[in-house]
Amino acid sequence: PDIIEVVAPVNLREKLNLKDGSEVKLIIYLSS
Repeated sequence: PDIIEVVAPVNLREKLNLKDGSEVKLIIYLSS
């Protein structure tokens, strides 16, 4: 799978109780 590192958006930070600027790694599975 492709791993994309992004800065967590505000709503995601609130849901996951992350601090400002925390990074989350999203694993995206591409289906064909």
